[in-house]
Amino acid sequence: MSRAVALVSTPASAPAIVGRWLVVDDSPSDRRLMEEALIEADVERHDVVSVGSIGAARQVILADDIAGVLLDLSLPDASGLEGVAVLSAMLPDAPLVVVTAHPADSLVYAALAQGADEYVNKGDLEISALRDVLIRAQGRRIGQRRRPGAPSGRALDKLATPAVT
Repeated sequence: MSRAVALVSTPASAPAIVGRWLVVDDSPSDRRLMEEALIEADVERHDVVSVGSIGAARQVILADDIAGVLLDLSLPDASGLEGVAVLSAMLPDAPLVVVTAHPADSLVYAALAQGADEYVNKGDLEISALRDVLIRAQGRRIGQRRRPGAPSGRALDKLATPAVT
């Protein structure tokens, strides 16, 4: 994917996007695009972590404090809703933004119903729009309680070990 990202500066009074963000996409060029988009949307460079699979995402989540996730729906070790299920269970209080190259369809709506907070089309990825999506997603999580039935503590270790099939 080789498309330009529109750089739009944001006013100093705009709400901040806080914490470390995890980008999960198997395409190195798409990961780079999302990393740069996050940085241009005021996430510090050292607060952006990117990986190419759900397995690698699990390891990062177990080792790091992740505030939010940008997730591609088509990965080598998880497709469709599998990635949403795994990551929303591991990070029940973090915003989960689905990022896909496909137009909104039933899969995107199902992902939103299963725990994703927002949807972004890679073809429409602009800094100002991404920033708004991230702030909206974080805003939904601020003050929310843990999702009902979400695992915590040692239960997360069990989620980290089995492979998604």
